[in-house]
Amino acid sequence: MKTESPKKDSKGTPLPQKMDYYDKKWYQHYVNLIDYKKKHGDCLVPQGSQEYKVLGKWVAHQRRGKEKMPSWRRELLDGLGFIWQVNKSPRLLLTWEENLESLQGFYEKEGHFDVPKDWKGNPILWEWVRRQKYLYHENKLSKNRRQKLLALGLPMENKIRSWRENYDRLKAFSQKNGTCNIPIVYEDDTPLGWWVEAQRKYYHQGILSLEKQQHLEELGFEWEPLELQWEEKYQELSSFYEKEGRTEVSRKENRVLGDWVHFQRQRRKEGKLSQERIQNWMN
Repeated sequence: MKTESPKKDSKGTPLPQKMDYYDKKWYQHYVNLIDYKKKHGDCLVPQGSQEYKVLGKWVAHQRRGKEKMPSWRRELLDGLGFIWQVNKSPRLLLTWEENLESLQGFYEKEGHFDVPKDWKGNPILWEWVRRQKYLYHENKLSKNRRQKLLALGLPMENKIRSWRENYDRLKAFSQKNGTCNIPIVYEDDTPLGWWVEAQRKYYHQGILSLEKQQHLEELGFEWEPLELQWEEKYQELSSFYEKEGRTEVSRKENRVLGDWVHFQRQRRKEGKLSQERIQNWMN
């Protein structure tokens, strides 16, 4: 798992120029939360899970420490759609069926399905509904769940975008922001964020056509955003070595590069640096 910290996250949130050991450990957990979000669709990590025991405790700690948390950490978590306040009852994590019941209750009370963001009755219901519609149009909902949502009357008439339509939206985003790295949770266009992640997934699975790959690469699309950031830092270190004849970089000389070098050495000691990167480092 790649956990190198870039100068900015994919949404442009600035990271501190000087990241100490604890900042870097925090960032590692943050990357793990990104992976959880990709797999499960939310940041509600179950605290009782053996599989996510450490991450669950970390997530709970973030909620308790929100007021004293540095702004850059809050911005990163907000960008993931992090829920800061959850029900204090044992129903901290709602199952799919419980969210469905919550949506039914909302409809019976309000007479429509336009759930407001951060609705007090269920702060995650807004995102959950959007997620179900997206999965429905991607044919990734089970037959049982599709039937239950349709039986409830949830409108599913959202137009299914073609690949080209999503590509054009990504192109517009790139022209405006200078990057194709859309946040995983992009509130202005949630399906586009998921679509971008899907293109990377299909690419690594070898099922994305060469034509589509070429179109995306024309926009400067990065298949491995964090990998590219690592390579850029490695090249910067190589240039430093050619000039100074050493790889020891003090923070006075270059804080960002110095912290990056320290972080790579720390990861190597912990056995978390890949053999390929170790080999590059030694060469």
